[in-house]
Amino acid sequence: MVGELVQGQGANRMGKTYVALYDEDMRRVKMVLFGDSWSGSEKGYFNAYFYPQDSSSGYRSSGYMYTSFRKTARLWWGPLQG
Repeated sequence: MVGELVQGQGANRMGKTYVALYDEDMRRVKMVLFGDSWSGSEKGYFNAYFYPQDSSSGYRSSGYMYTSFRKTARLWWGPLQG
């Protein structure tokens, strides 16, 4: 899987993007949310959610982690090509 978050020309907002990982039974195992903390901000955030199979709770969260990413973020799964 390859994905990109691209901040638009003249826009100061990335919006939100969710990336999820599922097991062979299509149960969600992990999900990561990437987003902009508020309109016009250059300080984005991400939050990782874990869905333990042996737990009664629906998920566990890492909590919001703030960073200064902007413009382009690349995600890849599997071997990196080139």
